[in-house]
Amino acid sequence: MIQDIFKVPIYQTKLELDTKKLTKFCNNYKKNEDSRVADEGQWLTASGWQSPNLSLELSDIKPLIEKIEEHATYFSSSIINNNIQFVINLWLNISNFKEGNRTHCHPNSDISGVYYVKTPEECGRLTLEHPIKHTLDFAETPMKVQNFNSYNATEWWMPPVADTLYLFPSWLNHFVEPNMNKTKERISISFNTRDTHG
Repeated sequence: MIQDIFKVPIYQTKLELDTKKLTKFCNNYKKNEDSRVADEGQWLTASGWQSPNLSLELSDIKPLIEKIEEHATYFSSSIINNNIQFVINLWLNISNFKEGNRTHCHPNSDISGVYYVKTPEECGRLTLEHPIKHTLDFAETPMKVQNFNSYNATEWWMPPVADTLYLFPSWLNHFVEPNMNKTKERISISFNTRDTHG
């Protein structure tokens, strides 16, 4: 008998939102923010362009927020509790050629995730790390593995697909591979949720 213990769940779903409209919103926001930052002499990029936290009252992202909260609440019911999850912060990411994101997690929240708005070919995958990846990297067993699966992999990647939402526990380390498309940008919206308002 094999029992599955200490699982790490990843939630994936299509939202059927208007990605063309969201792409336009993201690009316009970046353009306006770049002008403001230039005026103030600030620099907001981090492995690609990243916005500050957006106002959660913006009409352009209201449908997305509603979907996130719906799915995060459903996801939470299986891994945390039956309380309603609320988006506490949300920001835009626009990555050009070779721009990616280093390993990190999201403290002070329950569930984190990403919604893909625009995903050209070879734009970089979302990669999730085993909770004890660094310990396993020093062990001999992973080097003997011939066929990687959810039992023995130290990393697991998810494909970037437009209109796709991914949710995962906020404590899970993850990173985004560089966008290797030389001519087209990758656009995504990242966020955190918690079972109380921020």
